[in-house]
Amino acid sequence: MPVARFQMPDGRVARFEVPEGTTPEQASAMIQEFMAQQNQPSKDAAPSAYNPAEGVGPLDAAMIAAGRTADRTAMGLKQGVLAGVQRFGPQSMAEKAGSELTRMEAEEAEKTRLFKPLEESRPLATALGGALPYLAVPASLGVVPTALAIGGAEALQYGTPEERVKRGVTGGVTAGIGTAVGKAAGAVIAPIAEAAKVPAKKAALDAMERLGISPSVSEVTGSATARRFEDFAARVPGGAGVMAQWQAQNQAKINAAAAKSIGQTADQLTPDVFAKAADELGTVFKEITALTNTSINGRSGPPIQIGSKVANAAGRVLALQRQLPKNLQDPAVISLAADAFRAAGLKSRISGEAYQVQRSKLSDMSYTAFGGGNSTEGKAYQALLNALDDSAEQSLLAAGKGKLATSLREVRPKWANLKILEKGLVAEGGNVSPARLASALRVSNPAAFREGKMAKNPLYDIAVIGENMKPLTAGSPTFERSIVSSPLATMLTAPVAYGAAKATTSPLVTAYPRFAYGQPALTNVAGPALAQFGRAGSMPFVQQGLFGFGAPIIPEVPEQ
Repeated sequence: MPVARFQMPDGRVARFEVPEGTTPEQASAMIQEFMAQQNQPSKDAAPSAYNPAEGVGPLDAAMIAAGRTADRTAMGLKQGVLAGVQRFGPQSMAEKAGSELTRMEAEEAEKTRLFKPLEESRPLATALGGALPYLAVPASLGVVPTALAIGGAEALQYGTPEERVKRGVTGGVTAGIGTAVGKAAGAVIAPIAEAAKVPAKKAALDAMERLGISPSVSEVTGSATARRFEDFAARVPGGAGVMAQWQAQNQAKINAAAAKSIGQTADQLTPDVFAKAADELGTVFKEITALTNTSINGRSGPPIQIGSKVANAAGRVLALQRQLPKNLQDPAVISLAADAFRAAGLKSRISGEAYQVQRSKLSDMSYTAFGGGNSTEGKAYQALLNALDDSAEQSLLAAGKGKLATSLREVRPKWANLKILEKGLVAEGGNVSPARLASALRVSNPAAFREGKMAKNPLYDIAVIGENMKPLTAGSPTFERSIVSSPLATMLTAPVAYGAAKATTSPLVTAYPRFAYGQPALTNVAGPALAQFGRAGSMPFVQQGLFGFGAPIIPEVPEQ
């Protein structure tokens, strides 16, 4: 009798005997009737059989699917060899090959039956797992070569010629789609991988995390495309409010850190905050200025005894001045350093007021020298200032004024920070500019800033952010004019701007890039992984598009 071939729901091709002279349409009707009868439950049906997929998790399902792909490939190669022997080998070997092929057919049918419930219950996990062996195909091959390689590998798996063709085409098309997805993802991920190699970028992100500042996508990835989206969102109704709120929250964190560096609690550095800080910090210096004679080592006299460190530092300042031509020497500097040198040599003591005057002069001289690009002089003045402060602390401790000495030690860095924040436009309108603060710190002590010796200073974190994370700048005014002149178009773009603003400032969106800085190897895995997701996700659509109407039923000539 003639045999009609048809595709079963599980993808296999079955054979169905039909009477002589049956047309394809008649054969199709007979097959459908037969399948309907087979699917009807029996009245005496036994309890449902054990489901081998029950209790299998996604990871296990993926591993089983990977093993299934490897097994089908091995069996496919064996099937090809046996088929060749059966057709071209000696009769004895051909018979043995035929018997082995029959055995393999039954064995593969049973494997397919057992794997089917797992494939239906875990479609994504089994699709991804089944694609795992193809990770060995290098992504650098490109879309078409990768599609051909994976399609060819799929076609090698066990099955009939029709099944092999179907798998090869499906595998090739989905591999091409997945590779395209992976390459597109790589274009987005690449900036993360590159930025992760730059220690300064990671240092800035670490500083932002310490201060509680939320970075945007462009700040984390360095992506110019993300930067343009953020600029668009910041200037269009719908996104402008979100971006403004995000910027305000981050600015408040920066202001709070700056305020903390001068002993204050505030999210804006208003004139009142500066005045309060100056008053509270200045109280310590006022107490020292008000001191009269104190007893140090049994000797009564002015409260500050000049130590030996001052002599060394003052000698360095004098040596630098003598190296200059006469017309460039500063008499005021020479006088101050000479007085300090003599006082140290004689173990002299000075009043609190004299200490305060000399301290202020040295602070100004240091800042001026660094600002003028003369770091050698700046360091010398800074060293003399530090030696003078150390002498003051030691003198207060020796005089039994330990509390005042501790207060001076705590106030010194805060007072220096106050002077930095008060200079120029570092703080404007209550807000601290990280970029201007970085410039001010570079001027005040470039060596300490560049060598990371200011790392414990809260202002240092802000400055690092200012150097590496540039704020959004306004775009072309033409864009703003178009918004005003086309309110309807603006209304249509507002939802897009809102979504872009929410996405680019969301900690969830920046979570992977921020984590990738600590695990750079992840950026090498993300692209291929997304390629496999793209391949698995497109699989059902490709199958439906290419083979959704089923294989045609072709009556065959009876085998002789």
